[in-house]
Amino acid sequence: MSGLLTRWTGRTSAAVPQAPAAAPCPPVRAHSYARSGRRLRPMMSFRDVVVGPPLAREAPGVAWPQFDRQHAARHLRRGVPVCRAPEAATVVGEIGEAVFIGAYDNHFGHFAAESAPRLLQSLSEKGGLPFLFTSAQPVDRKAVAPAFQAVTDWFGLAPKQMRFVHQPHRVATLWMAGQGEDVNGPVVSEAYLDLLDAHAASRGVAASRVSGVVYVGRHKLAPRLGGHAGESYLAGCLAQIGVKVLAPETLPLRDQLLAYAGAERLIFAEGSAVHGRQLIGRAAQAIDVLVRRRYWRMAESQLSPRCDALGYIPVSAQVLQFLGQDAKPYVHSGMALYDLEVLFDYFAQIGLDLAQVWQQSAYEAARDRSVLDWIAGLYEPDLPPFARAWNGIGHFERVLTEAGLPHLIPEARQILDKAAWKGVYP
Repeated sequence: MSGLLTRWTGRTSAAVPQAPAAAPCPPVRAHSYARSGRRLRPMMSFRDVVVGPPLAREAPGVAWPQFDRQHAARHLRRGVPVCRAPEAATVVGEIGEAVFIGAYDNHFGHFAAESAPRLLQSLSEKGGLPFLFTSAQPVDRKAVAPAFQAVTDWFGLAPKQMRFVHQPHRVATLWMAGQGEDVNGPVVSEAYLDLLDAHAASRGVAASRVSGVVYVGRHKLAPRLGGHAGESYLAGCLAQIGVKVLAPETLPLRDQLLAYAGAERLIFAEGSAVHGRQLIGRAAQAIDVLVRRRYWRMAESQLSPRCDALGYIPVSAQVLQFLGQDAKPYVHSGMALYDLEVLFDYFAQIGLDLAQVWQQSAYEAARDRSVLDWIAGLYEPDLPPFARAWNGIGHFERVLTEAGLPHLIPEARQILDKAAWKGVYP
């Protein structure tokens, strides 16, 4: 199996020699991208800008002057502006001078990866001004979403500095830092990493010593959010053979970042927690992502300059999906089935022998329970329409049969019968 990791993970990865888990990471830079300079783009300022409620997460509702000609001020993904201009609206208030960050977001991954990269430069250069976030509804700055609060606390933005704009306001002077990085965009700049390094050091999270393997899982999230079936069993096995296992949603953010910075090898189950690694800068470590969605190389350009080696491990044999409101598969919350050969080979390559603790019957029981809990979770009455399954049992009968799990069909049928009785069946 020599060299297999290199073939799995592509050009941004270094091969991993057979070695005990405590051996140093290979001293090879993971990336070969062109690197940007040491200076950040200067903050921009605009006069008499109307700031209103967001149109969407990626469209924060700011009427930038000459909107179509703006670039750095707008919301970027893949290096290009994706936001759209708000329609003209009646202005209900005036604000003097302020800094704009983005739309208020209660989703950890999106906020950490998309709006938070404006915070450090803004606080460094304009920290005495109010910081504006647009919101669809009024927001009490003392009762914001936990994920939003955790990230803003980490960067040092005090609640008293925040202002949430849910109706159009005219801002006399609006300052704006470019996104330090954006989703699937160009490689993050050295200048922004320098800022992150300095901030992490100031918070006592500098990566001065790295040791051991840390696994960051999804096994304690709500089943309806998707993941790998039976991941809780994998996490338990990893803990038995000496891996530090984290469920990040159960820990304060600073504790998560301390663990990330101090890991010799950091392994993520693909998901929003990956973006947590973007809240700190460089570390002499390897980062691997156990891929759930096929061909999904999450945050590749952002992670590669932060570490010595970056790998994307295709451990999913198949992804079970449900149909959304548009009758199309909703890919982000699918339930993946492990390719056990790839999974075992990967851990063997990094010096971890899963076979010594793995019991196939126990894994299969955990896998089946995960799949059924996932199906049940998709029909919870309080789910918003976009997160709910809009298909009947016929879809799951086909999906489970194709996945080699037809024995789960009777229980799946009972789940949907109960959903119909509760009135949430599509």
